[in-house]
Amino acid sequence: MAYPSSLLRSRSIVITGLPDQITDSELKDFLKFHLVSEFTIEYIHRPDTILGAIFVVFEDAALATEAIDILDKRKYDGQTVDVKKINKSMERDILDALETKESKLSEVIGMIKSLPADDIVKVYEEVKSLLPKSSKPKFPVNSTPKRTPIFRIQKGSTPRRLLPKIPTFSTSGSELVSYTHPPRLPLFSGDSKDASFKQWLFEVKALRRDGIYSDAVLLHAIRRSLKSPASDVLYHLGDVKEIDRVLEKFEQVFGDVLSSGAILQQFHSSKQHDSESIAAWACRLESLVAQLLSINPPAVTDTGAKSMLRLKFYSGLNSNTIRHLLKNKFDGGATFEELLVEGRTIEMEEKERFHLDAAVSDMQSGGLMKAIDSLSRRLSGLELV
Repeated sequence: MAYPSSLLRSRSIVITGLPDQITDSELKDFLKFHLVSEFTIEYIHRPDTILGAIFVVFEDAALATEAIDILDKRKYDGQTVDVKKINKSMERDILDALETKESKLSEVIGMIKSLPADDIVKVYEEVKSLLPKSSKPKFPVNSTPKRTPIFRIQKGSTPRRLLPKIPTFSTSGSELVSYTHPPRLPLFSGDSKDASFKQWLFEVKALRRDGIYSDAVLLHAIRRSLKSPASDVLYHLGDVKEIDRVLEKFEQVFGDVLSSGAILQQFHSSKQHDSESIAAWACRLESLVAQLLSINPPAVTDTGAKSMLRLKFYSGLNSNTIRHLLKNKFDGGATFEELLVEGRTIEMEEKERFHLDAAVSDMQSGGLMKAIDSLSRRLSGLELV
């Protein structure tokens, strides 16, 4: 059989939650929008037994697994889409559909073979006129053609190697363009389980600043990095081609909206938490100062920001011991960075000392219990005498 059962099941998925009236073209647009340009789909089947479901067969099992992670919980026309691997009964449905499709094709071929030679030539000329003028057979005339996928796009490269640029013809046919594999951005959904908006935005701006990729390639990378609900924001923007428009919208939805006064108040009222390390405390302060500097115009100067960081880092320390040991450096005019390094050194020494004291205490308590036990046995012996 052209479609082995085990192979078919491993590279097939079922998408549920789609509107019953979705057309084939709308479905392809939905898949291309979310899967973008690295998946090869060989077959799409609509089962009669499950309403609003679509079976999709990919080129290999790895693509099917990755598609589940990308498509699951996406939105289509306000409905949440669920994606999973097909089971055996679903697989049987796809196999029956494929067998029906192949049998119909065999019937057509049989009918053509039964025609006179002149009629076969007429059929060939008629079918040839329906094909795109630029299409050429990719297999020898006397060989058996391979199954043609619904749409095929160049699969992405792995980080271990670089794919060469693949030349393609523009619509005018007179100019050569090239395909560049998009860079990988951290996943961003707007939820705490994925990268924060600040981290994601920093990576996007860094790639733009590097100037290696065009805006079209960067938009491609942005689409690949988004998960719902962030992907829904981009989806509702429509066919947007300007990165500035996308970033502006995401700033409105996910960016900082606090005023400079509120951020300053939050900064001055901050203190190191009991379970917070010195490194985490410093990062929290730097994040607040970065917000003040990012406001247009900035709420503080660079010099003022360094002074604020230095003073607040020292005064907000939770440990009186560390603050006391840092006092000489602070009074001597040490910078924020110098205080941070010295504070982390003292923190590590305090932790090591604590563990050592705990170990010594355990040893001493253990020895004391042994001495008490020995003394008890001796007293018991004297009572017997």
